[in-house]
Amino acid sequence: MRWTSEERAFAVEAYFLNNHSYVAVQRAFRTHFRIKPRHLVHDWKSIVLWVENFRTTGSVVKKSSGRQWTVTMPENVEAVRQSILRSPRRSSWKRAVALDISNRSMR
Repeated sequence: MRWTSEERAFAVEAYFLNNHSYVAVQRAFRTHFRIKPRHLVHDWKSIVLWVENFRTTGSVVKKSSGRQWTVTMPENVEAVRQSILRSPRRSSWKRAVALDISNRSMR
């Protein structure tokens, strides 16, 4: 389920107001947004993710995947060539992860 920015912000604020208690955040969330007792609310992992995002970026919106775009450079071409010579049967996806370049650049 996708949570709105308003819901995420409320959860982060409630987390800090309730002495870092996930259960208290869930209870406050239910009362504030009028969610029935047996209906879905965010779990503790979501709260942790939102709080960490808030602490690092100052925002509750989702972080990007973090992977930077890579460019086809002579160093990358040579690194791929050496990697293929070392282990020719390795998949391009695993090779891209090992070399920290995008799969598209690998191809």
